[in-house]
Amino acid sequence: MTLKKIYLALMAFLLMVAFSPPRYVATFENLVYDQFIYYTAPNEPDPRIVIIGIDQKSLDQYGRWPWPRDVMADLVAKLSSFGVKVTVMDVVFSSKADTEVTELLENLDSEMGEKGIKESSPEFYGEFQKLKKSFARDEVLAQAMADAGNVVTGFVFHGKEEEEYSKERDERFLPIIKPFRIKLIQRSADNRTANISSDVYGVNPNIPIIQNAGATSGFMNAAPDADGVIRFHPIIKNYKGDIYPALALSAANLYLNAVGDTRVIFSGDTLSGVTVGDRLMPLNEFGFIFIRYLGADSTFTVISAADVINKPVADTAFMEKLKGKIAIIGATATQLYDLRSSPLGHTAGVEIQANGISNLLTGSAISKAGWQKIYDVVLVFIIGTFLYYILQRVSIFAGVLVFVAFFAGLLAFNLWMFASLSLWLNSVTPALTILLCYITITVYHYLEEQESRRYIKDAFGRYLSPNVITRLIENPDLLKLGGQRKIMTAFFSDVAGFTSISEQLNPTELVTLLNEYLSEMTNIILSLDGTVDKYEGDAIIAFWGAPMDIKNHAALCVEAAVKMQRKLVDMRADWRKRGQLELYVRMGINTGEMVVGNMGSKQRMDYTMMGDSVNLAARLEGVNKYYGTYTMISEFTHELVKDKFLCLELDSVRVEGKKKAIRLYEVIESKEKATDVQRKFVDGFLTSLSAFREREFEQAKTLFQNLEGEAPEKSTAIKLYLSRIDELIKTPPAPDWDHTYNMAK
Repeated sequence: MTLKKIYLALMAFLLMVAFSPPRYVATFENLVYDQFIYYTAPNEPDPRIVIIGIDQKSLDQYGRWPWPRDVMADLVAKLSSFGVKVTVMDVVFSSKADTEVTELLENLDSEMGEKGIKESSPEFYGEFQKLKKSFARDEVLAQAMADAGNVVTGFVFHGKEEEEYSKERDERFLPIIKPFRIKLIQRSADNRTANISSDVYGVNPNIPIIQNAGATSGFMNAAPDADGVIRFHPIIKNYKGDIYPALALSAANLYLNAVGDTRVIFSGDTLSGVTVGDRLMPLNEFGFIFIRYLGADSTFTVISAADVINKPVADTAFMEKLKGKIAIIGATATQLYDLRSSPLGHTAGVEIQANGISNLLTGSAISKAGWQKIYDVVLVFIIGTFLYYILQRVSIFAGVLVFVAFFAGLLAFNLWMFASLSLWLNSVTPALTILLCYITITVYHYLEEQESRRYIKDAFGRYLSPNVITRLIENPDLLKLGGQRKIMTAFFSDVAGFTSISEQLNPTELVTLLNEYLSEMTNIILSLDGTVDKYEGDAIIAFWGAPMDIKNHAALCVEAAVKMQRKLVDMRADWRKRGQLELYVRMGINTGEMVVGNMGSKQRMDYTMMGDSVNLAARLEGVNKYYGTYTMISEFTHELVKDKFLCLELDSVRVEGKKKAIRLYEVIESKEKATDVQRKFVDGFLTSLSAFREREFEQAKTLFQNLEGEAPEKSTAIKLYLSRIDELIKTPPAPDWDHTYNMAK
């Protein structure tokens, strides 16, 4: 079959896909959308929105959820006092509080009325009414909401799977939400009945007294895709012929003082959009917007509900965090987590609402063009035609460049449209066109070329392995013994107490544990351009800076060590859950001149390193035990990484055979992730160490003793200095004392 016939068949298939995309295309488009969101998310909160978190701190203070209504009333009242412009309830109060108690009190009240107790014992009856009022917690919350005058309540629509259940309650619940429908529907003269399709079969609102106390209301429903990821946000829904706003839409319009002006606009039988303030927000035919996420979980400012309730109104600094803002009350505690999936990972449901409100306020929501299908068909035809003519006239290498240019250009253009114009253009079908056209033409010509070369390949293939020949041609130095001197960074690690651990496990368990540990550590080393030299039992020996030259080899090595220690924290938690032994690992790192290369015999070679700098790294790994540390670096490495990593100066030591002292440091954490507590301890230790070196031994002793109480996990190093100080106080040092100690063997 000729290339032309094959290509025509391919183009027919691609045009069909563009006109009527199968489900798998939509699945891949969603993944592209996720990546576009990832690359365009500003990762900055909307300053107009704060989340009032029902967090662990709040649960510890006010008990498990749901809270008593008077607590929620206090929260609403406090938010109003702090000047919040809009309070959004991302929770539903669908049942009365303390139903049994309130019903009992109502019955008692009726009975007292029948028996004339109100007239005969007015004082007793008055006290009873106070008691009854104290249990009327729904009324307390409703009154707080009414007094605030800025509360947006939420309700939940039910889908078809709950149809029968919803029908039973429809007559009761529909009147509760009907006042909150959108009353202004703008339709064309040629279609006065235009509406969106309905997927709603019932509703679960707040109890009437709370629902009616809100300034406005909206549905809270999310709309996950088939893979569970929430990419779009329902803004309006049709229920029983009326159109209802989403919680986000009601909140945004209340913030803009435009609740009563909300309009849904149709053009013919097509939904155009809904007004947010004085701006039209385009919606798709189902009433959705595609969410432009501002960032991953916890992007928005979160304030604990307990802090809001407990802070005095006179706290002006706290008021500034809330004044004039939209405050969304929602669950952020782990056990309450309304966990959802977004393109950026798992997030709390309240964050979805926050993103939706922000998108409506800024008009930054993503939309799809109505001409998308025509655009796809035309684009596929143009791309296919151009590639057919160009790829047959260029070399394979040039063809690769054409393919990459088309592919990158398509994605870059679509990403630009996404970021700048908030327009989501399809990428999968055009990309599939580029890929399949390139593969078809390239493979066809490759097969033609291979046919002409087959004789040559058959002749030489009997004598040499193609893989061996290819590698030797690319790098003949692989056959040579020898090495070169380079400035590199060496890494040694060893499991603490491994002998004891190995005695507690049978061989199979020991090998399984070691393999799991070594695999995770090796993955981190390789991911940061390290070279694993060898494994010696539980020990890992690696280096950075060869065979490829790496300028920041020291920083990469220390970063790997930090990530390995972090990973070990997670692994220990997992081992603990599984009832297994936990591993703690000591690491030593040094930077300096080393010899690296293939070393061994002609029969067997190893790419390895050697030299004094290597030996020092190995020594540092072992010296960790002396100071109670786990990641130690030399001053040579520290000089190269001190701007990126928070390090604790431990000591000044003299290595056997060397005259010059070397300063030792413990790596605490990367500076961007270091905590204030860690920074404070490092500063405190340095102050104590300076006093020690200045011979201010009494002062140094006091400083170290104070530090020991603050950081018991560093007690080994601190006790080492306290022991030295006691000796030096007892026997003062010579005048030429340079505070240097010999490195422990």
